[in-house]
Amino acid sequence: LSLHDALPIFIGAYLEAFTGDDDICLVLKTKFLQPAQDKPFEVDVRVILEWLLKDRANPPEIEVVTSFVPDIGSLYTACDAIVSMSSCEGFWLPGLEALACGCVIIAPRHGGQLDFLNDENALLVNTSEMKAPLSMQYWTHAPDAVVGDPDTRHCAELMRRVYTDPAGDRKSVV
Repeated sequence: LSLHDALPIFIGAYLEAFTGDDDICLVLKTKFLQPAQDKPFEVDVRVILEWLLKDRANPPEIEVVTSFVPDIGSLYTACDAIVSMSSCEGFWLPGLEALACGCVIIAPRHGGQLDFLNDENALLVNTSEMKAPLSMQYWTHAPDAVVGDPDTRHCAELMRRVYTDPAGDRKSVV
């Protein structure tokens, strides 16, 4: 497993921000817990969760939803924030859907989602750049490929901020 992949970064930020003493639940929407045999580049959510939760004494709640949600907007609006920690996005359609639903969005300050996210409508995670590890390069290896490197601690701070003040001022976040 790579600590640079989006899911471990995101769950790591969540585990940094919260404990089991907090009244919070991470709702993780995915099509599957384990990748199909014919999809070798899909992540194994089950393994990632086991790896990150191992030896953690009092973790916050995590719920994994794998079933089809006919009205995805109802899932978005049931949550206090929609979060992505993707290192490289072409567009991030779920973020646009969540924005249309009026949701608080936390996402990296890097990638295609910046076509519609900015400091006025989202909480943008500080992001540097890094060479893309091989684990992020699905079809061919490009040694000079660059992706975002979202700041886990800043994401944790933003999630905690939304938790403590869900109706807070979103315009000044950096």
